[in-house]
Amino acid sequence: MGLIAVFLSLAWGQEELSCDRSLEAPPEALSVAWVSPLRRKVGKNGWLTLVPTTELKAFADEHAKGSVARLLQHVGQRKRSSEPSRSYKVVVFDVRAEQLCRPLEDREGGEEAFGMVSCPERVSRFRERTDACGTLEDRAGGEGPPVFRARWRDVVRNGFCVLPADRFVR
Repeated sequence: MGLIAVFLSLAWGQEELSCDRSLEAPPEALSVAWVSPLRRKVGKNGWLTLVPTTELKAFADEHAKGSVARLLQHVGQRKRSSEPSRSYKVVVFDVRAEQLCRPLEDREGGEEAFGMVSCPERVSRFRERTDACGTLEDRAGGEGPPVFRARWRDVVRNGFCVLPADRFVR
């Protein structure tokens, strides 16, 4: 029985997440984008999953080639490569870095990590798939974009722009 406990404790100890990747701290001010179904709304205290707009646009220009499905795969929202039957939107915000947090499962909420604070644990359950090390999982393979989280009430202060996703990828 004692040997089993030793092996279990070793196995559980190996489950601790260790992010070996080094993410850059975001600039003091940046543009971020929220990709979501057209009718999806969030309350003022709701959390958004955000990616740097420059990263998203560069991916759309180079790899998506007008495909909303490929863009959704890149941000971890879709597994299939066929175009979605429902419409999606891209909401762009201008924010300050202190309004954002980084979702990291190996850190307590509010800890300093990669030049910013880590998100509270309760925001770790989102629709988008993350690698738990600060990037979204690209569902078609490859590396996903860096990810941030923020409350609607914090990012909406400087206004926002809503674009249909099909227009964004074109």
